[in-house]
Amino acid sequence: MDAWPEGIYLTDAAWNICHANRAAQKHLALSLECLLHRPLDSLFTTPLRRRVILKGLDIEQRAIHLCSDGKTFPVELTFQPTHNGGLLVITREIAEQIEGECLSRKQADYYRTLFENTPYCVVTFDANFAIVEVNQTLRKILGYAERHLYQRELKDIFASDSHGDVIEWRSEGAKGERFSREIVITLRKRDGRNLLAQAVVTLMPDQQVSGAYGIIILKDVTARHEAELDVARQHQFSDKLLSESAATIGALDRDGHIVMVNPEVERISGYKASELIGQSKWDCGPLDSKEVPIASCRMKQIMEGAERVTGVSRVRAKAGELRNIQNHTTATRDAMRKIENIINTAVDSKEWSRLQQLMMETVEQEQARIGHDLHDGVGQLLTGVAAMTESLQREFSGPQKDAAARIFELVQQTIQQVRQLARGMSPSAVQAGGLANALIHLADTVRTNFRRDCVTEIAFDMEFGDRTLSGHLFRIAQESVNNAIRHGNPKHIRIKLSTNGIGHGLLEIFNDGEPFDHIPDSSADGIGLSVMKHRANLINAEISITSPAGGGVSFVCKFPLPLQHINHP
Repeated sequence: MDAWPEGIYLTDAAWNICHANRAAQKHLALSLECLLHRPLDSLFTTPLRRRVILKGLDIEQRAIHLCSDGKTFPVELTFQPTHNGGLLVITREIAEQIEGECLSRKQADYYRTLFENTPYCVVTFDANFAIVEVNQTLRKILGYAERHLYQRELKDIFASDSHGDVIEWRSEGAKGERFSREIVITLRKRDGRNLLAQAVVTLMPDQQVSGAYGIIILKDVTARHEAELDVARQHQFSDKLLSESAATIGALDRDGHIVMVNPEVERISGYKASELIGQSKWDCGPLDSKEVPIASCRMKQIMEGAERVTGVSRVRAKAGELRNIQNHTTATRDAMRKIENIINTAVDSKEWSRLQQLMMETVEQEQARIGHDLHDGVGQLLTGVAAMTESLQREFSGPQKDAAARIFELVQQTIQQVRQLARGMSPSAVQAGGLANALIHLADTVRTNFRRDCVTEIAFDMEFGDRTLSGHLFRIAQESVNNAIRHGNPKHIRIKLSTNGIGHGLLEIFNDGEPFDHIPDSSADGIGLSVMKHRANLINAEISITSPAGGGVSFVCKFPLPLQHINHP
């Protein structure tokens, strides 16, 4: 007893101490003499369970030992009755054990709280793949109470298409090795609906039985899966839209490098996508060198915050053909409004221009027909009226003769106006003598009809084989002069035809009338100006209207010269 490391006490039948070993004396810091004949109960702060002990049962009890200095420490007591009715009491200090148990309880509480309150779904199962525990997140998602799931088979919460996975896990668990796998499975709710879940399955060998127990952590990804399907559908739609679009669509990065082109770009330009992607927009083949300043201006406007910039551009196909396109430039931006990509969308305006040109030619032909009808029909009738009036004038005398003379004069003026109107609607000078003669005739008409000084400066002869170009330029000049007379009341008008020496002709109409504010690309343009812009677009021309510092209005139409005129100025 004295050599035993744990405290040992012997008592008589009245539970008074008869002996205490050295370990007991040391723990309490009391001598044997101080302990002898003391009641055993006096050594503890907690009461001993006498009734149970007196029944002769070997029991264990935890108690708090009281030292001589008043300090206490926890012990575990073992009671064994002796033959004389006394007790053999063994005390074992358990302070560290209790501390470990407290730590274990805290950890258990922590993991229990984590198990129940984690936003992830968790299910544990035994070696027979029967459900042991299911946390509230999974119960809520599946629509079950805890009692509904306990000891049910694991496969009961899975849809039929995932039962094969459970069979595979059983097979792996039978090997008695640790097993872990990440997989997408289908859960079955209590109401029969399915949920898609991302699962991490872990199996751990069970030393007690053949097999393994495990835990599955799941995350509901149904919404994410639906979103991914929706994104995939959107991508499919976008890809189809890009591939089947009749418009050319290309995307650039912030530095102007091509990152994407649709098949229409390949068709229009003759370049393959592999030849364009990665190339700088400024150096790639389709962008005509003369369009670089305009394209740079559009890019700058987008970089400075413009939502959309439109305009007409010219692109050069791989075979060398120039095409006119209606170009729209915009940009995609991130949440901070920073540009991610620049999108160019364009429509080949060749066919559209052809239809517009055909429409304008039809209008010109109809105007010419009306002009001929005025000249040949109304004009001839008026000429007949004039002849009859002149005959009556010879027969009358006095006031009647004067009235007939006045009628004759008015009819002559009407004939002159009809002829001028007919010439305006059917500019035969353009058809017969070219643009230069037509402009000279226009200036003569202004001097005669409107009593305004009008001069021409023709730097070269532009008798183009393309009468359409000459016709549009004449109509633009005619409308510009008419606008000046109607709105500016000028005294002097100058019509000038020249070249800039780099493949373009210039038609300039200057008048010294009242200036007006003109906003480029404005939707508030009048009919006359809109028609002039429309005609200019048909011949790839550019129009500018300015008010010089010295006063008046300067109208300039810059147009590309026909190839034969560039080669032979």
